[in-house]
Amino acid sequence: MTTPASPDGGSGAPAPQNGWGEPPRYGQYAPGYGPGEPATGAPAPQSAPQYGQGRYGQAQYGQAPYGQQPGAAPGGMPGALPPVADKPGIIPLRPLSLGEIYDGAFQAVRHNPGVVLGFTTIVLALAAAVGAVLSLPLTTIFADLWGQLEDVMAAETADPADAAALSQMSGLIPGLYGVGIGTGITLALATPLAMGGVALSVSESAIDKKVSMGDAWRRVGPRWWFLVALGLLQGLAVFVFLAVAVALVVGMFALDTGFGVLGAFLALAGYLVFIAWFFVRTLLIAPAIVLEGQGFWAAVVRGWRLTRGVFWRMLGIYLLTYLILWFLSQIITAPISYGLGFASVMADPIVVQIGVALTSLIAVLAQTIFLGAVVALLYIDTRMRREGLDVQLAAAAADR
Repeated sequence: MTTPASPDGGSGAPAPQNGWGEPPRYGQYAPGYGPGEPATGAPAPQSAPQYGQGRYGQAQYGQAPYGQQPGAAPGGMPGALPPVADKPGIIPLRPLSLGEIYDGAFQAVRHNPGVVLGFTTIVLALAAAVGAVLSLPLTTIFADLWGQLEDVMAAETADPADAAALSQMSGLIPGLYGVGIGTGITLALATPLAMGGVALSVSESAIDKKVSMGDAWRRVGPRWWFLVALGLLQGLAVFVFLAVAVALVVGMFALDTGFGVLGAFLALAGYLVFIAWFFVRTLLIAPAIVLEGQGFWAAVVRGWRLTRGVFWRMLGIYLLTYLILWFLSQIITAPISYGLGFASVMADPIVVQIGVALTSLIAVLAQTIFLGAVVALLYIDTRMRREGLDVQLAAAAADR
């Protein structure tokens, strides 16, 4: 029998060790209450094997043909696990196909809309409200900058129509930039927190268990600053890359214009490659933070290791999902966009600012709900393929 590849890319190496130590059990985000684990933290009985005892393709799941009850040994003899259905919840307990991931994401919303929709909406709505407050000083800053630009442009044009159009835009442009940047920052920071709540609900729905809104707040809330810190870390990495790229391009332009144009194209290509690589490698960190109960850096290392060796598969699924959601969000926000265009003609800055904030919220909300469910299922699928999470899920489902 071929020994499956380890998460670190080696052959036959142990599964990744919970950041540093023991591989996490299913449900470790509620310490002391893993499947078959007493509240005192004593080792689980043999009826609930830990990770590494039954990896995919080895003892446990790989011994029985597809469709056989998990835990049934060859020949019909009872195995280590009680018999449970192959699909106790929203997904089958085996490595998932693309269609099963998408179906599971839709089923997750239907199974527990109170958390998947309610938790996400509350978190992002609060973030948008904070962004609206943050946009007030930003709008003032942009208004001052626009006023200076307007004075320069008015001095250079003698056409009264152009001057009137420029004056009309002075009430819209600062507000658009202020609200767009303010809500964009807060929504970006809150998105990992919202996706963490979705990941918790999806992980429970996988064994047909519905977590309540209060339980979601109790289990995700204490780790909110880890999730916000993840958003800050991602934003800081992008900012540093852009700062270095811009500095290099400016230096190349100082040497030669043609050299600078070439550098700008290379910087743009490098930025796209970096974004794809970095966000895929950090894709599973938020579920790891919520579901494994580790420290921040241990969860970062854990999520980073889980994506090793599966980059292209995750990138393809992520890009396809993002394109689908972008298309759907354009359809959803089209009426608001048309309204914004009319408000711009009527020069009503307050309506435009509210419309920009609402459009941003709806777009991020639609993407976070489904994309968060897909990411959570990718996390579960990766661990089923590498660490035998299907065995732990079967044990958790049997213990319900």
